[in-house]
Amino acid sequence: MSHRESSDRPSDSLNQKQNGVNVDVLQLYANSACHNSGHGALPESIDFASAASPYGSTPEEQSKLFKQVSEGHLDWKGFSSAENKLLTGSSSNDVTEHVTSYKDGYWKPVYARLDTQQKSIWTAVKNHDLSEADFQKIEATEQRIETLKANLEKDGSLSPTDRTTLNRAIDAQWEDFKTAYARDRKHPSGQPSGGGTDTNIPPSGGDTNTPPNGGDTNIPPSGGDTNIPPGGDTNTGTNTNPDGQFTIKDGQIIGPDGKPFIAKGIAVNAGSAVQDEATILKYFPKVNTIRLATGADGNTYTGKGKTPEEVAQETQQFIDDMTKRGIVVIVDDHQPGDRHVPATGSALKAEEDWYAKLAQANKNNPYVWFQTPNEPVPGNASTFVKDTVAEEKAIYNAVRSTGNDNIVVAEMASNYTADRITGDPSVFSEYSSMKNVVFDYHIYNRTPEFIKHRLASTAPITDTQGVIPAIIGEYGNTDSGGTLVTAAGDRNLKAVQESGLGSVAWALHNGSAKTDENKLLDKNGQLTPYGQEVADYINS
Repeated sequence: MSHRESSDRPSDSLNQKQNGVNVDVLQLYANSACHNSGHGALPESIDFASAASPYGSTPEEQSKLFKQVSEGHLDWKGFSSAENKLLTGSSSNDVTEHVTSYKDGYWKPVYARLDTQQKSIWTAVKNHDLSEADFQKIEATEQRIETLKANLEKDGSLSPTDRTTLNRAIDAQWEDFKTAYARDRKHPSGQPSGGGTDTNIPPSGGDTNTPPNGGDTNIPPSGGDTNIPPGGDTNTGTNTNPDGQFTIKDGQIIGPDGKPFIAKGIAVNAGSAVQDEATILKYFPKVNTIRLATGADGNTYTGKGKTPEEVAQETQQFIDDMTKRGIVVIVDDHQPGDRHVPATGSALKAEEDWYAKLAQANKNNPYVWFQTPNEPVPGNASTFVKDTVAEEKAIYNAVRSTGNDNIVVAEMASNYTADRITGDPSVFSEYSSMKNVVFDYHIYNRTPEFIKHRLASTAPITDTQGVIPAIIGEYGNTDSGGTLVTAAGDRNLKAVQESGLGSVAWALHNGSAKTDENKLLDKNGQLTPYGQEVADYINS
């Protein structure tokens, strides 16, 4: 939910609880004009204080909030104040600073726009013109706006560039709302509104209690949805995909069935992949994605001593065997040593040829995705960003040159890579003409907050379909150096698996690891404790 300035300073009473329910929020309902006008007894209240983070609420709480508004128990003032209370009642030490800095910084026009739009969302819910599923999706998007705000704020204000970035996210949410409203709105008779194109948003009317809408609001066009993990059921309309392809819509991956696709997968080395097929299906019967660590010739991952022809044959056999079961295979060019210096010149041409050959062979198979080389690192630090993005673009073009429009996964894997690419806006335009692109993060020993930060950092990079979605293409139970860290590893698994993003666990086998560092199977072919945790998640 969006959090705006409260007219009052944060009160100590905000942290008081009664049977686990925030006392001040209960008071909002009691004082609500709608509640007092005879709509019945107070329904189940919302425990905002148990929100998942200071900048958002759980789908369950959003559902309760939707119910309060739709049943007429919560008027606009109560709805707006409830969201303010969520911010000011959180345990964050910098809440007061955020609220105070709003008054004198560049936030005023930003929040004025948010308040105006949120009023229309409240009106649509009150009039039963917006479904609960769409309401939850839009509210979840606002959590991303709050994350952007937290990451962009500098000394209590916004730079013009930061303000543009934040306003672009707000506009994306607004476009999503207009689309959902047009789809969900009903005639008074209860029949569907028909055309699905009417975006005449209801007037907000009444007491908006919002700051003046001053300042610069000349916002650039929306870049699409902001790639928020769904806050509930996202299959909210006639969502079909007649071409039977994977595509990107509203910042989400959409599967051939027309529904949002969330990857739940594992990584497998090409050298033993065909032999491992039965084991994979035994322990991970609900797996829907496999990242195949392969390459153009024999190496640690493809099998030392194998010829390029043998590697190609085994790679294609595994692709055929898995994809006929409806399992996505991500073809990952994985170099020995887990490190790849961006290719240029003749080396890049060889890469392009390899990807083009695979793309041509799998042109009519949408379940084959193509991933740029694993975890690039600088050969030349001064040209690293340019070389990396140029390599990704060359591989993308090689795949597309065959007429293959399948998903291309671009590496934002190591923090070094992601931080430098996202820190250089001059290269963002290199992605602007692409489509069906997904970013890949690798997450080790991290927290939910870090994942949100990474999402925020890549949000400004858009292609022809808007904001580029992301998957966590590699995660495990070690630190970034490969050392087992059980407690932090457990935290990392939870953070990844509860992020709402697709994810791929590393790996079925993991070389010479002595314990279960990022290794799903032990030497006897049985699940390690880590493997069991991943299997439980995938098969749930």
